[in-house]
Amino acid sequence: MSRRLVAATERKLADLLALSLGDLDLVVLMINGIVLAEHTVVCASGIDRGG
Repeated sequence: MSRRLVAATERKLADLLALSLGDLDLVVLMINGIVLAEHTVVCASGIDRGG
């Protein structure tokens, strides 16, 4: 990967992690994980009252 791609990905990830989830009114939260080699990848999806 290029250094430019890595830097852009780091900035975007920092922006996403800074978002507040406090205003969400979730009725369902689905969490799943998978182990890939020596890493665990976790994904979470939320569904609000509007679907």
